[in-house]
Amino acid sequence: MFFFVAGDVTISPSEIEIPADQEPVSKWPTFDDDPRAGHQRFVIKYTVTASRIEIGGGIELAFGYPCVDVSNPNLAQNDGYLLGPSSNLALFPIAAFQADTPDTPDYTTVSTNVRGAVLLVDTISRAADDAHALRVRVTRRVLLKGDVINVIFGDTRGGGPGASLSYHPGRPSLVCFEGLDGSGSYALSPDPRPELLVTGGTPASYRVNLPVTVPASMTFAATIEVVQGLDAPDRSLLPVEQYAGIVRVDEVGGGTPSQWIAFDATMRGVARFAWSFGTTGIHRLVATEVEPDGSDCSLVGYRNPIEVRAASAETAIYCGDLHRHSCEGNHASVPDYQAWLTLWNGRQDFGAVLEHTYPAYRGFLHANAVAQQFQHDVDPRETSFVAFPGYEWSQPDHHRHVVFAGFASESAIVDRPYAGAESPPPTQISDVAGLLAALRTDASGPDRFAVPHHSLYDFTKSGQLYDWGPLLDDSAQPVVEIMADHGCSERFLVNPVKPSDYVIHSNIDAQRPSYELASVQDALALGHRFGFVGGSDNHGPVLHMKFLPTSSDSFGETSIYARDGLTFVVGERATGAMRDQIWEGLRKRHTYVTTGARMWIEWTATSGRKHRHSGDDISGYDVTFTLEQFPSAIASSRIPRVARWELWRDGYVLAASADYPAGLDSLDVDIKDPAPPRDGKRHPYYAKVIQDDDHVGWASPIWVKYKKK
Repeated sequence: MFFFVAGDVTISPSEIEIPADQEPVSKWPTFDDDPRAGHQRFVIKYTVTASRIEIGGGIELAFGYPCVDVSNPNLAQNDGYLLGPSSNLALFPIAAFQADTPDTPDYTTVSTNVRGAVLLVDTISRAADDAHALRVRVTRRVLLKGDVINVIFGDTRGGGPGASLSYHPGRPSLVCFEGLDGSGSYALSPDPRPELLVTGGTPASYRVNLPVTVPASMTFAATIEVVQGLDAPDRSLLPVEQYAGIVRVDEVGGGTPSQWIAFDATMRGVARFAWSFGTTGIHRLVATEVEPDGSDCSLVGYRNPIEVRAASAETAIYCGDLHRHSCEGNHASVPDYQAWLTLWNGRQDFGAVLEHTYPAYRGFLHANAVAQQFQHDVDPRETSFVAFPGYEWSQPDHHRHVVFAGFASESAIVDRPYAGAESPPPTQISDVAGLLAALRTDASGPDRFAVPHHSLYDFTKSGQLYDWGPLLDDSAQPVVEIMADHGCSERFLVNPVKPSDYVIHSNIDAQRPSYELASVQDALALGHRFGFVGGSDNHGPVLHMKFLPTSSDSFGETSIYARDGLTFVVGERATGAMRDQIWEGLRKRHTYVTTGARMWIEWTATSGRKHRHSGDDISGYDVTFTLEQFPSAIASSRIPRVARWELWRDGYVLAASADYPAGLDSLDVDIKDPAPPRDGKRHPYYAKVIQDDDHVGWASPIWVKYKKK
């Protein structure tokens, strides 16, 4: 009987810098042949540290990410690793090994320093999701301790260009499975495992992530992320993980002492720091790079206004992403835990990481367990971050995602036959009415609701009416997603469109036809009661990232925006815990949405002594609406300004400002309906604000019933 120890594995180069003008390219396998992809020659070196590798023995190499849960049968087969690239890890930084065609991308060769030994190389499937590993087997002569197997991934000597790089950022591990005794059985080698870092290399700005409201004199947490790229609808903000430098954080206009933060490569481009304000009102922070001699550099980052409220304030505003995707749920880039980490690093107050429920390699019980573990790891008392478990129900023409108020132990609902291994398997319900009925009537477990999303995206070109559900005011879907990286579903657009319209997939032909009544305005006109929410619907490794479409697909899944939807919820402190405040705020539709910028928005209606907010009802003969806003950047060297505002009712613009030529640094305007409908019905009024950087905010409707004299 042999007792073996792990071999030593290295990869060179171990770091790839994404060029400053480069956007991530498509998804696997299409990026492999895309002329916009990069190429690299990698040398992987395996040094034998066991006593020997027998004839017939060998190693298997693959790239992948750990997925925490090894009890799930879909993950256990690779000792908890999800390997890539694959249908699950489609947005992967690097292509797959191949050993058959020397003059094409990714050609891989092997050699050894041992004279007389012959190595056989091929690729084998190690998973049910198209993930393959490179297998190297020893023949003719054993390898002994200290011998070396050299692997050239992207060998160019046969005329190939090298290993393909998609330029999706990431840090996958190089995983080695060893079968040294020749029995044909392979086991995962223990840590340490080398990582391949693909990251931005040119810092352009800082993303300073702050809360929207805080009590005076309370210390709060904020984060700074170093990014490559400047915020724009079509420009990705890529992490710069190896950044080293000194950053000074100041209050704009002074008032509180500055802080200095020293970044080094171990911080992976993210710093968390504490701050407090002693006075109420609107405050801002700015981050500036500082030279060793103390002089300022050109690298500057502004972000959102913070409203500092009295400690006795009755409400707080929370922001978060209710639609972040993970690779356990197919065609994405990072596992659940890492997807949660992007929300935490972005200093969001809440979020939902989702998996598509139907394919193999995932399960809601796994996703829920990871969400619960992440909550325990970063904020077990839930005072600064709340993880809401959820999943996506992917009926092709009528997508919904389901979000839970707390951690659940139930199975998900799928819209088609389930291909995974979760036990008990999910319940199949293939129609919207059935899904909503199940969510509405199931009293077991925590509260939950569905969110219609990218309703205006013509995914299948079926010609069907969009199914908004059988009830107009449905507890099973109180909110609708108006903005995500697919674009905006607010209303059907015709040419010409403006950048601030965020037309679906940057192409009016990607919209469902107007007769399908698929826009949010259509839903409101039909009488549905929806508050507005936003989500990134981001499948990539980081937020605020797009990737280039394939040349054959003018408005497919890759023709997306770098700007995402972001949800803001007004929570009532009397409700209790932060989780309960946010959940009740969502249920009451006390929400607004932006294209990712952390604007401060307040949308109210007053009639006599009655004063109502977004999501509420009001009645009266005379109603005055008030719209207030303070602009916000994401990663910018300036504070944006208000460009214009709009008031919408029943699908029409009732009132709108002219474009402010120089912009406004804030907005506070009273608006009235010039011809209020006194028909005894309730009408939805919502507000929209557009900044001069084309960031947009939408405040949820207030439903008004005008009285007759």
